[in-house]
Amino acid sequence: MAAWLWRTRVPAHLPPAHVSASEFFTPGELKRAEGHVRMIRVAALAAFALQLGVLALLALRPPGARASVTGALLGLALWLAAAPSAIVTEAWQRRYGISLQSWGAWTLAFLPSVLAWVVGGAIAGAVVVALARRTPRWWLAAAALATASVAVYAFASPLVGRGEPLRHPPPGLAGVRVEVDRVHKETRAANAEAIGIGPTQRIVFWDTILRLPPRELAVLATHERAHLNRRHILKGLAWTLLFLVPGFWLVGRAARPDRAELLPRAALAAAAVALIALPFANAISRRYEREADWIALERTRDSDAAANLFRDLALSNALQPDPPRWAYVLFADHPSTMQRIELAKSLRGTALQGGLGSP
Repeated sequence: MAAWLWRTRVPAHLPPAHVSASEFFTPGELKRAEGHVRMIRVAALAAFALQLGVLALLALRPPGARASVTGALLGLALWLAAAPSAIVTEAWQRRYGISLQSWGAWTLAFLPSVLAWVVGGAIAGAVVVALARRTPRWWLAAAALATASVAVYAFASPLVGRGEPLRHPPPGLAGVRVEVDRVHKETRAANAEAIGIGPTQRIVFWDTILRLPPRELAVLATHERAHLNRRHILKGLAWTLLFLVPGFWLVGRAARPDRAELLPRAALAAAAVALIALPFANAISRRYEREADWIALERTRDSDAAANLFRDLALSNALQPDPPRWAYVLFADHPSTMQRIELAKSLRGTALQGGLGSP
C-alpha cells in the first residue's frame, strides 16, 4: 500500500535546471529570510524540548488521578510548554512586518486553543486506558480511532470555516467551491489550500494572495485543484493509519497504558516516536506538493509565471529559498523555493524531449 501511495505523476528523470537563489533574490531579501526563519526554528525546537521535559517530569511523578483527568493535565502541560514559543513566534512575525494584529487580538485568538488541548487530552486519556485494559492489541484500535478522528476533522472543519465565496476565482476552478479568507488586517503572509473530503472539499485563498498577477494565480489555482484531483487528503489519511499502527505499537512496548499513572510515560514515548516519524511525514508531504506543482506546470505550461509565483510566496512569507539540509528535513513540508523554481525551469527541457506528463 505504501508503494502505491508513494507514486506520483512527476517524471522520474527531469532535465537539470541550473539556477541559484541569487538569480531570483537580492542579497537583502536572502538576509531578511534567513534572519526570520532562524528564530522561528529556534522557537519550534525550544517548544518541543520543553514539551519533552514536561512529559519526562510527569512520567517520573505521575498525577494520582483517573485517566480523563490525567489526560487533561497532560494536555494543559503541553499547551503551557508550547505557549512561550507561540509568543516568541508572534513577536518575531511582528518584527518582520508579517503579523499585523494587535497583541490583544492575538491573545483572544490563542487562548481558546487550550480547550482543544485539555478536552482532547481528557478524551484521549480515557479512551487509551479503556482500550489498553480490554485488549492486548489496543494499539490497533487506537490507531483506527485516531485516524477516524482525523478523517472526521478533515471532513467537518471546512463547514465551520470563516471563508466566503470568491466572486471571481482564477481560471481552472470550474466545478470547485472556492472561498476567500479575509486576513489582510491580521497578516501580510500569503497562502492558499485545498481542504475537505467529498462534498466538503474546497479551495481557500487568503485575500492577501489575490494581489498576485493573474498568470501566477492561474498556476496556484491549478496547483490547489491538483491536490483535490489526486486525492492527496485521502492519501494523507491512509498514510496516517500506516504511521499510527506501528507508532502505537512502539508506545505500547514502552508502556502499556492500562493504568492512568502510565499515561505520562506513554505520552513521552509517543512524542519520541512522533519526532522520529516527522522527517518521513514531511517527505511524503513534499512529494505530494511536488506532484501538484508539476500538474500545474503541465496544465498551464507557464514556467515563468510558476517561478515568479514561488518567488513571490517566499517573499510574502519571508521563507528561506534554500534552507540548510537539517532544517529542510525536520521542518519543510513543501519543497524548497529553489527546488520549486528548478522544477518550473525544467518544464522547457522536458517539453522539448517529449516527456511532459509521463506517469
